This record gives sequence, structure tokens and C-alpha cells, in this order.
Amino acid sequence: MERNRTMSDTRTLTIQQPDENELRRAEALLSAAGERQILTADDAAAVGDDLKVVKALAKRLEDQRTAITGPLNQALKEVNALFKPAKDWLTTAEGLLKGKLSAYQSEQQRIAAQEQARLAAEANERRKLLAEAEAIAAEPGGEWAGEILREEARQPIAAAVVSAPAPPAGISSREVWKAEVVDKAEFLRYALAEGGEVLDMVQLDQAKLNSLARAQKGALSLPGIKAVAETTMVVRS
Repeated sequence: MERNRTMSDTRTLTIQQPDENELRRAEALLSAAGERQILTADDAAAVGDDLKVVKALAKRLEDQRTAITGPLNQALKEVNALFKPAKDWLTTAEGLLKGKLSAYQSEQQRIAAQEQARLAAEANERRKLLAEAEAIAAEPGGEWAGEILREEARQPIAAAVVSAPAPPAGISSREVWKAEVVDKAEFLRYALAEGGEVLDMVQLDQAKLNSLARAQKGALSLPGIKAVAETTMVVRS
């Protein structure tokens, strides 16, 4: 396992300012686009030419941008790779330790609950024994036997109450509740019947629906779903 890694080179990154002329050109194109009107075929052809100019300028500026961000992203990737093994080890270690601590506390809580149940059951038996003692003592000649039973019922319960241990100092635990879908069809039927906020909880997989629409186009046939075509312009620079 590789434990020590160092950067083998020192890099100096010079950020090249965008070409001011290109930036002003982009602003001018925006202004011109706002003023353009298409009333004739010639106007439409002129707008087509403008679109080509816009696309070409956008590509030049994007090339300038990625010339800067490319080395930055690569450096960031390399830095993250340096720390990733230790980060993964510590994340796994934290999960293991939390799991062991949680299991210990759960077991202690189980033991405490079991002991409480035993004490409650024994206390109930003592109450029954005391009631039986009183009944026997009330019978003719039963005072002596009743007193013996009373003494037995009054004996202290052997074990003390066991309580679950508190978490170690600096560590706290909390309950985090979440909903688990155990019967999707049943919930969908309920949501359809209720409507409103309950129905809003149902999330459709839009990506899969779009994929079906692209594949089937107008032939798409699903209850409550309609295939819609949107026209987009493709400009080749």
C-alpha cells in the first residue's frame, strides 16, 4: 500500500486575460441580436450569417477559457488523488467504529430492557403472592400460613435496575427517521385517491420518459403521458 506521495513538480500557472477585442465583439453581437428583425428571406439569411459569427466567436472564447481551466482541473484532480486514500481509510474507520459503538449501545439497551421486564414480572408475582397470603390469612386458622407468605412476598427483589450506558464523552447519538417504500403500488393508489400534496410526493423518472419519447416519437402511448416535439436550431460554425 502506497503511504507517501509527493508532487514531483512545481507548476506556475499564468492566467491569460481574454482578448478585449473579442469581448467587445461579443457584447456588440448581443446588441445587434436584440435589434435584428426578420421580415424577409434576406433578413433570415442575414440572421443565419450572424449565428455563424456568434458560434465561431463562442468557440474561440471557449478555447481560451479551457486553456486556463484545463491545467487547473488537472491540478485539482491530482491533489484530490493525493488525499483520497487517507480520506477513504478514515471514512471507513469512522464507519467501523460507529458501527461497533452503536452495536454495543444497542446490546446494552437490550440487556437493560430485558432486566426491566424481569423485574416487572417478579414484582407482579410478588403482588399475586401477597394477595394470596391475605386470602389465606383470612381463612380460619390460616393466619400463620398467611404470615409466612407475606414475608416471602416482602423479600427484596435481588437485582437492581440496569440502565443503558451513556455514550462516551464528546459523542452523542440521535434518531434519524426516514420513510421506506414497502409497497409502491399501494402507495400510488393512495396518492391517486388523495391527490394534492400526497400526489406531489410521487416523482416521475423524466429521463426515462424522454428516452422513450425519443425512441417512439409520436407512437408513444402511455396513460397520462404525451410525446411532445420541440424544434431547435443547429448552427454549424
